Amino acid sequence: MAEQIDLYQLVKQFHEKYELQPDPSKLKLQQARIIHLQEELAEYIKAIKSNDRAEQLDALIDIIYIALGTAYYENFKFNEAFQAVHNVNMKKIRKATERSEWDVVKPEGWTPADLKEFI
Repeated sequence: MAEQIDLYQLVKQFHEKYELQPDPSKLKLQQARIIHLQEELAEYIKAIKSNDRAEQLDALIDIIYIALGTAYYENFKFNEAFQAVHNVNMKKIRKATERSEWDVVKPEGWTPADLKEFI
């Protein structure tokens, strides 16, 4: 079995190396992160259209890297919050919907994770 990697810690290490400090109060920083995410999503779409699997993978990694970096800037307790969301997501059910035949949806009585303690 492969060694587990803590992706959030790796991204945190990157941001600390370049002295990019958490600061959830900076609206300009949040706006810049949104632009970065949109650019990477566009790259992913382009890679799918050109059937470039390596570029698809690169774009997905960049999306995750930016998303985790954004969680770092926001000073969220990301790993704990992710685990809480994962736990409730595991209670969802697979069901074809208008969106997709591969959708996974909330069943009757499903309750979302309370993430307030991770902010």
